Amino acid sequence: DFGLACVSSCRNARELATKNVAGTLGYADPLYAQTGVVTEASEVYSFGMVLIELLTGCPPAVVAPDGVGCAFLSDEIRPWEDGAKHRLLQRLDPRACWPITVAAGVATFSLLCIHRDAPRRPAFLEVTMMLQQIIDTADVMEAACTAPTTAPSVAGSASARSHESRESGDSETTSFAERRSAERANHAAANVQDPGPGFGFGPPQVPPFA
Repeated sequence: DFGLACVSSCRNARELATKNVAGTLGYADPLYAQTGVVTEASEVYSFGMVLIELLTGCPPAVVAPDGVGCAFLSDEIRPWEDGAKHRLLQRLDPRACWPITVAAGVATFSLLCIHRDAPRRPAFLEVTMMLQQIIDTADVMEAACTAPTTAPSVAGSASARSHESRESGDSETTSFAERRSAERANHAAANVQDPGPGFGFGPPQVPPFA
């Protein structure tokens, strides 16, 4: 598995026919076991089975209860039938406490890696990009979950700043109003004129007869 199923003398070979099929039971690609031809898709299949083992906490193959045959995890998941993802998620290892979003992404990805149609399996270059997308999604979800815990402190700071701003604005408005009131009073006093006889303060003055 992962290049250990055979030793290639040609490092650039995309596939290689082997005389003796080798590999770990449960991890080895059934197509490779049937044809004896190992390819990149064969290695991707083995990687997909490792991911499924991480999700479920179960090895892909164990000795059957009768002690003679083997029981394969793939026979329980049945990836070639509809609902395989649901069956896989039902077998999640509770000890791992997988976030459901991450588990769903890894489940979909792992089932693609072990697809019966080898050409539909991703290349290892695509594997790295898909894994990075799952990691990025997990980071976004984690940030979204932790955001509410920090929101009150931010809101509190904003409220305090707003309160200080209102107090400062009220003080400036009061000082401005007082200055304008004083200016209007001084302006009015400077422009007061004597209204003439009979219009001043106090009793009216009667002009003398001619």
